[in-house]
Amino acid sequence: MMLRTDLARAALALALAAAMPAAVHGHEEAAGPEGLDWHLTSYGDSDRTVPVPWYVDATLRLEDGTARGAAGCNDLMAQYALDGDRLSLDSVGHTEISCTGDVMAVEDGYLAALPEVAAWAMDTSGATGERRLLLYD
Repeated sequence: MMLRTDLARAALALALAAAMPAAVHGHEEAAGPEGLDWHLTSYGDSDRTVPVPWYVDATLRLEDGTARGAAGCNDLMAQYALDGDRLSLDSVGHTEISCTGDVMAVEDGYLAALPEVAAWAMDTSGATGERRLLLYD
């Protein structure tokens, strides 16, 4: 899913979802992408978006300049810089456990896309308590 803004021309699209705890839902400090556990729901580009199978857990957490998460079967880590709607992830690394099938396909797509991220947007049009973080190149 891509948000219709100037970013809609981007070739890369990652969508991540997070359930917002009732205590922070709607508060200013929860408005950005930091401090939440995001779960990858789809990845791809403007021509083709691939949904992530329910059994593949690819995640991302941005906190204090460090990005951590799971790429599918491997852990990932990176440094990030956030400036307004701009986001960059540098030095993306991961563990090297062998995986197969859909898990490997998601992991390969996710790890290839993360270094290309240049911007983010929030989609709050989803179900109550759920927000989607959209990452673009």
